[in-house]
Amino acid sequence: MSNLKNLFENILCIPLFIFSKFISKDPKLWIFGAWFGHRFSDNPRYVFEYVNNQEADIRAVWLSRDKRVIKYLTSLGYEAYNLRSLKGFWLSCRASAVFVSSGQWDVNLVGSFFAHKVQLWHGVPLKKIKADDKNSRFNRSGFFFHLFRFAWMKVFPFDSEKWDVLITSGPEMTSRMDSAFKGFMSEKGKCIELGNPRADKILAPPDPAVLKPFKKISPVENIICYAPTFRGNSSTLNLFEGLNLRLLDDLLKKWNAQLLIKLHFYDRERMISDNFPERVHFVTDNELEDINPLLPHVDILITDYSSVFFDYLLLDRPILFSAFDLHSYISNERELYENYEEATPGKICLSWDNVIDELELILQGKDEFHHQRIYHQKRFFKYIDQDNSLRITNYIKEQLTLN
Repeated sequence: MSNLKNLFENILCIPLFIFSKFISKDPKLWIFGAWFGHRFSDNPRYVFEYVNNQEADIRAVWLSRDKRVIKYLTSLGYEAYNLRSLKGFWLSCRASAVFVSSGQWDVNLVGSFFAHKVQLWHGVPLKKIKADDKNSRFNRSGFFFHLFRFAWMKVFPFDSEKWDVLITSGPEMTSRMDSAFKGFMSEKGKCIELGNPRADKILAPPDPAVLKPFKKISPVENIICYAPTFRGNSSTLNLFEGLNLRLLDDLLKKWNAQLLIKLHFYDRERMISDNFPERVHFVTDNELEDINPLLPHVDILITDYSSVFFDYLLLDRPILFSAFDLHSYISNERELYENYEEATPGKICLSWDNVIDELELILQGKDEFHHQRIYHQKRFFKYIDQDNSLRITNYIKEQLTLN
């Protein structure tokens, strides 16, 4: 049924697509969106905020499917519209540049097809993505599948991905994205190392307002954050299996610490629990949709295969890796770009007891991974500053002038 619905919708979009081709572009109108139109977050958010605050001659507009996002942005004085509305379509046709974190589905893909398309992505990938991911729909085998896909793209060209610019943070990320996006770039498309806009927020002074919605214990001397990646094929996995809540509570009390658990939004509904001690708090999207403003407050990060640890490297603070299901994850979910043991500048823990033991050592001041963190930081980040959105904005302005 979903395929028939997509076919019907695409047929209806053909005249709109033809119409959009003949609309002149406004070099001072830029469109932004993120996460399939459902969130105001990630790299596009920070470029959007920068342009609104620093580039008076550019009209920056956010497109979304979510009424909540649109209401929030308009309350702040920003322009935001439903990406499927007539206004959203018209502005997409007129925009000279479009910025996304996932794909063209973040915005109005029909109207924005002929704009200068900028892929900001959502972090440095540890897990294989796009063309490199053997489980991706793009890597299905079979003559008839590829014949069908070829015909589909000929009839509905607006349903294809062709990026003009793919922004990366440094040489190692560029290498991975060149491979992952092979076949998804326009004829003149290229990767440019200008930095991740989210770094502008991560390296900014911590904003006390970020902690207000969920800081129940005061004053807290140590903030620990557990931020696991999402699971697809392993959706029944209990991430907290084997966690001794009494031992955890004793540790948090001893060091006057609080554990903030920020689940991936794909997993947030099925894993939140009320059985945890008061020093443990599950951070909801209503409290904090985007994890990046939280990271400057975090003293120790716990994660598994999430790219959040790359971002946290910018702060050079201790990281623990909760790789409880490493082999099954690689087999059932995603392969990794490099050997996990070599990629991770921190202790790899195989159980929650192991995590608690290592937390104790770190809180005592025992940190043996500083040099490894700096090594990986230099691999993935060409710039360690708050000028990423500035560089990207200036580059796109120059490209639009040249075009």
